Amino acid sequence: MWRCRHRRYYLTLLAVSLAWVVFIAAIVRFAHIREARLRTGRGAARLNVAIRTRQGVLPIRIAEVETLKASPLEKWSHEQRKLLNMTFRPWLSTRSDCSRLSTGFGRHLPTVALVSLPSSGNTWMRFLIEGGSGVFTGSLYSDLTIVKAGMYGELVPHDSGTTIAQKTHGFTTLEGVTASPSEQRRRFAHVQELGCRAILLVRDPAAAIVSHRHLDAAGHLGFAPQSHFEGEGWDKFVDQKAEFWYSLYAAWIDQCPPEQLLVVQYEKLKSQLNTELERVLRFLGVQPDPERMKCIERYPRGNMQRRTRANSTGPQSPLSDRHRQRIKRSVLALHRLVSEHQLGDGIADYL
Repeated sequence: MWRCRHRRYYLTLLAVSLAWVVFIAAIVRFAHIREARLRTGRGAARLNVAIRTRQGVLPIRIAEVETLKASPLEKWSHEQRKLLNMTFRPWLSTRSDCSRLSTGFGRHLPTVALVSLPSSGNTWMRFLIEGGSGVFTGSLYSDLTIVKAGMYGELVPHDSGTTIAQKTHGFTTLEGVTASPSEQRRRFAHVQELGCRAILLVRDPAAAIVSHRHLDAAGHLGFAPQSHFEGEGWDKFVDQKAEFWYSLYAAWIDQCPPEQLLVVQYEKLKSQLNTELERVLRFLGVQPDPERMKCIERYPRGNMQRRTRANSTGPQSPLSDRHRQRIKRSVLALHRLVSEHQLGDGIADYL
């Protein structure tokens, strides 16, 4: 009797174990099938949808974005090339004279890099350049959020000659983050891909690092929870980004002739908008248009700016004294470099 009961117990246990194995195998199989369908069949169909923007539908599909970015314009299909006829009106909703002004693609334009640490105002700068020049800016990336906001230049190859400036964050994002310092400068600073003519957009690193944390956790417009600004993870984040803030700009300054570089401070762009933007436009070979400059002065905010929240640089700043000392070392180093290469008055106001 005793042996019989134990036999039944072990058989039951074996049956339950087998059932769990079958159940887990079914889940894994379902996951594999679902992944396959995302690449072909019904899953691919979900990706094969048009890109809807604020002002219409683009003549390409979401599934085509990476292919477009990697292909020269000569290899685009007739349907895909219709994208180059698209325009966007940045002030359409204002119901003013500015609403008729549009942005479009250029032709045979030289490559000019727009270099910054993430969350330093790169997207806003692109909005200003596009509004001031009437020509789309481009990028080494493919951010559909930006495309849907009306920056169609995000979709074309950076060297297509159709965009007036091309965004890069260099090795401070994606695979470049984990590369060795020498490899970061050689492969991931993007000096080789974009050439040495560049706008270096610099923001106070204390504000940029906090904003970068929000971007990583909650996208272009959201805010990270308080827990993201605490503990060892936050300490490492500050140390890494403070180093990147210096080393990215240093990589360009060390490798490029000073006359090919323009240093623009985000804070000066905010406080002296027209003066600084005119300086940027002239660097890009554009004569500022008074009508466009007036519209920018009236409607300076783009669609992709995070709204202000009491946080980052006031009394409740998540930056400790140790963080600020680490950031100060990077500011001093970059200030010396900018001054030595005569790229302006330096950035001592960040100290």
